[in-house]
Amino acid sequence: MVPVQRIYAKMRFRQVVEELHTAEFEKFFHRLMELSAPDYVPVRTHGNIGDRGADGLSLHEGSLYACYGPEVFNAEEVRSKFRKDLNSAVTHRSGQFSTFVFVHNDRRRGIHPEISKMIQQAQLDHHPVKFQQLGPDKLWYKAMVLDVVAIEELLDCQIPIENLVFGISDLAPLIEHLRSNRPQPDQFRRVEPPPAAKIEFNELGDEVREFLVIGLRSTHLISAYFQGRLDAYAEDQVAAGFTAYYDEARRELEHRDSEKIIARLQEHIHGNKIPTPSTSLAGWGILAYFFERCHIFETPPADWSGSTAEQAAT
Repeated sequence: MVPVQRIYAKMRFRQVVEELHTAEFEKFFHRLMELSAPDYVPVRTHGNIGDRGADGLSLHEGSLYACYGPEVFNAEEVRSKFRKDLNSAVTHRSGQFSTFVFVHNDRRRGIHPEISKMIQQAQLDHHPVKFQQLGPDKLWYKAMVLDVVAIEELLDCQIPIENLVFGISDLAPLIEHLRSNRPQPDQFRRVEPPPAAKIEFNELGDEVREFLVIGLRSTHLISAYFQGRLDAYAEDQVAAGFTAYYDEARRELEHRDSEKIIARLQEHIHGNKIPTPSTSLAGWGILAYFFERCHIFETPPADWSGSTAEQAAT
């Protein structure tokens, strides 16, 4: 998909997911997984043995999916469903999976803190099994890699190619937090520049490096923002989005063009609307934050040596 098609598809995807509940949501999930993961196997309920804690299995990845899409999201009912599916999976499917994935349709920003705590506790109680949550945002990251034909089949609509203008609101609260708390010059706070070797390895130009330096001035505000969220998975959710868009941009661009990849990531933040100066600065802060934490762009291998390494040696 071209960028404008992807933005339209994302908006349509959200509309569809918001309208689906219970069995219809589960059917949509199965269709998405069958289109995006060739090793996915849906599990149907059979007689009095049920589905034994699994709505679907990824054979190669060793993931078991438990799907829950209520019309009204109730924390106590979610806990009950989670525990029932987990206990059934552990009892009847021991050795068949290494990751338990809880799929849900909660569109609020981040999952409920009680659910977050429940997943973390399950991780401790059932080690070495890994636990993940898969909500609407992460479901979209699976859908965005589909070609136009597949995404149209999934969403049951045509994806237009007109040059429409969209603004993306996923990161609106974080952008507003940065705009409202602009970093002030502080002589006692030293900002480390981005690693020169990573800049060179990824062929990022001087202009990008300079903007990342500016963005690094506000990364402490982003860290405080995530620490203040009740949802322990909030940062992971946002980071997953950046990694998904970065990986997709690298796949789609025939040559590694870092400036175009940066443009795609800015599109993930702002949509294809031209941002205001303050919003643009906030966007660079967000890019710098996830660049620094290695969610976007590659870290040079230990044996790599570029001109930066050579200069350091001399």
